[in-house]
Amino acid sequence: MRWNAIVARLLLGSALSAAGATIATTSHAAVTTFFGGPAPSKLDLTNPNVARNAFLATLSSYGVENLETLGGQQNPTLTFGSTGVTAAAGFSNGVNSQFAYSVSGTNFLWDTEGVNDWLQFSQPVTGFGSYIVQGGDGSSAPPVSAPPNKLTFRLENTALGTSKDVVIGDLGPDWAFYNVVFAGVTDSEPFDRIALVESYDHDGLLWDDLIAGARQPTITGDFDGDGSIDETDLAMWQENFGASGSAPFTHGDGDGDGATTGADFLIWQRQLPTPLVQAVPEPAAGSLLIAAVVFIRRRRRAQA
Repeated sequence: MRWNAIVARLLLGSALSAAGATIATTSHAAVTTFFGGPAPSKLDLTNPNVARNAFLATLSSYGVENLETLGGQQNPTLTFGSTGVTAAAGFSNGVNSQFAYSVSGTNFLWDTEGVNDWLQFSQPVTGFGSYIVQGGDGSSAPPVSAPPNKLTFRLENTALGTSKDVVIGDLGPDWAFYNVVFAGVTDSEPFDRIALVESYDHDGLLWDDLIAGARQPTITGDFDGDGSIDETDLAMWQENFGASGSAPFTHGDGDGDGATTGADFLIWQRQLPTPLVQAVPEPAAGSLLIAAVVFIRRRRRAQA
């Protein structure tokens, strides 16, 4: 059976360079430096031209999830430090636990015939920097008539229904395992889902360890993640007012305490552009919903 093995590693950072080179600086502050090396992956990389520790990058926050579990873990969740951001991995067509091709002797997860596997973030995040992919085809070449298998990162904003494809490149046939670097993603529009798309529906994805990094949005009043603070964010807060137990910074929760309250309204109001702030006087706790309705009406009247 032909299989295609992809270990997808996502690094969202401000710069990426070969080891020993100078990291380019950007306007992003308070980043954490992470050095990629042999430890994260248990795959047996036999290609003499590869050095897995030949990359370094800066991340504002990052998470590492070991997918090699004897129990065949299928939907792990990555946690990005103390940011409150999590990302759950999803598999389109189920997984098989495999023992082969693993130096550690524990399992990796092989998504058979995977079309679109994904990472689902608990809130919109902004990606910047570079992506790394480790991967290779199996021992059997594809049919002569088949084009090379293409891997694409698809950045999606599920609330807005928008997406951007970042094409990594063609895979195979018969790659040995080695690193491929794709650089050049500058500050993206906020997204909450990353799909790993292969052009061959009958290929599979091999997951060993997964490393992901994300920058927590600094605009906490932007509840819908569209990059602006306006009445649509207010509508999201109003719809979820009184809800609790949500993931931090979701459903109108601007302060990350897991509940949508009047305090979150004040965060939204104080981050409004100046002309809009004048339309919404700071309310008392008992009149937050009334002020929200007044704001929407005034905005509509001003746009008429």
